[in-house]
Amino acid sequence: MVRGCGLNFAGVAMLVTFASPVFGASTAFRIDDLDLRDPHLYFTLLGCRDVTDISLNGFAFNSDLQTRLQTDGDSDGYLDLSLLIVFDPLDQSATGGRIRFGASSCATPLGSTTCGPIPSEQLVGLLAVNGSSGSCLATLPNTVRPYNPSVTGSNAPCFASDAMDLLLDLKTVVLPLKSARIAAVYSGSPGTELVSGLIRGFLTQTDADNTVISASTPLIGGMLLASLLPGGDPPGPNNTSCASFSDKDVGPDGVTQGWWMYFNFRASLVPYAGPHVGVYEDAERPRAISALPNPFRSHVTLDCWLAREGPARIGVFDLSGREVAELASGRLAAGPHRLIWDGRRTGELPTSPGLYMVRVSSNGRSISKRIVLLR
Repeated sequence: MVRGCGLNFAGVAMLVTFASPVFGASTAFRIDDLDLRDPHLYFTLLGCRDVTDISLNGFAFNSDLQTRLQTDGDSDGYLDLSLLIVFDPLDQSATGGRIRFGASSCATPLGSTTCGPIPSEQLVGLLAVNGSSGSCLATLPNTVRPYNPSVTGSNAPCFASDAMDLLLDLKTVVLPLKSARIAAVYSGSPGTELVSGLIRGFLTQTDADNTVISASTPLIGGMLLASLLPGGDPPGPNNTSCASFSDKDVGPDGVTQGWWMYFNFRASLVPYAGPHVGVYEDAERPRAISALPNPFRSHVTLDCWLAREGPARIGVFDLSGREVAELASGRLAAGPHRLIWDGRRTGELPTSPGLYMVRVSSNGRSISKRIVLLR
């Protein structure tokens, strides 16, 4: 029923809670430009083609990201992809402070968007340090190729987060990044933009082997991410990357094979309807359920984030509230978890096609996500 459980990383993100609240307005910046800079993605069609920035059959990965950041393709009233950096509060003169990062809901139209927690907001809390001179975050030695454009680092006046294990949800693909950090340069004082932003994190070979591009993605939908990355060789036929070179790196442990992922971004100040707090009222709440592909026919990969270690339960329920399958139960570690459900009930009986709910419960709180099973 469940194939694979638990990206139960050690040293996971610092989901910050504080005993003494510090009240102040939260300031939110929405990422409005996001580009994968290293490594690049390669697809086989009339040769081996780099589809990171160069369009092939109308698709390029970074162009697709921009479209999702700027439009409402499913006409639900919200921009398809919204990533926020929220300062609690913004104080550029301080040595550092608390920020939140993750997916939010930002209403259309783009020019007058307001972002906030309805219908969903999946922000994780972390610590950031301000830099008044030098570099806040840059590339690591021997981890980038001479791609054009190259990776841009973040130099003062800037901030950089502490390292964390992060589920970077880009809607078409969810990247489980180890030792991820986020940084950017303040534009203005107080800042009205974040420029030369950098997201840096390590994607292991194992995680790339198990990460599937959403079937709704043009050209590369349904493919394993590892088969698009130079040097990737996931199990199964016809999954070897077509690139003539390897772009693989060694992870932060000095042993694990994979890729250091580098994204550059720019973010703009947006009105924020979410909680303006100096203490995380929902810090115990599990966060960030994603399901890919969705709808699905045979298997769905479920990623979620637990704020704290402790008793937890992850299950699939029908619309009447009856549990169909228990995916995980017991004491689970804080941080990201991955499970794969094959559409069977507990006891190995197949379920009927239709709408189901994945529910993650932890520390007396829960969140749910709808999934659709096709046959």
